[in-house]
Amino acid sequence: VFSIIIFFEQVRRFVVVANYNWKNNDTKQVICVDFDGVLHDYSKGKWVDYSIASGPEIPGAIRWLKSLVDNRRFIVKIYSYRSKWHEGHVAIRHWLKEHGLSERYLEKIEFPYYKPVSFVTIDDRCIKFDGKNYPSIEEIDGFESWLE
Repeated sequence: VFSIIIFFEQVRRFVVVANYNWKNNDTKQVICVDFDGVLHDYSKGKWVDYSIASGPEIPGAIRWLKSLVDNRRFIVKIYSYRSKWHEGHVAIRHWLKEHGLSERYLEKIEFPYYKPVSFVTIDDRCIKFDGKNYPSIEEIDGFESWLE
């Protein structure tokens, strides 16, 4: 039964990706926001596990997140490595409430268990691909997040 559920989830994801229209102005654009390193400063606290978020807010994060939600052109989805587990979702929501995000905003934000298809992803741990030049091994080896 578990294998069948996984199979159907994979098929559902494929269908969502295959039917996603990147340029449809009649629909809201999905903005995927990474939690750790974009909203939550994990460099200030010791990483315990995916169920605990104990670091401070990155200055201005909650105000910025509210502005995205208030814009109404966007569907905001918060995703993180910890999103794979229910306890990770609980930790993220608890942290957001603790740092001033009201239930009114939390109800409008989605918390997917997988990395969503999005118009844009805001993440502290990525290298932008320009369509031509792949990063060299040296660039990959030398990569540092802004938190490092």
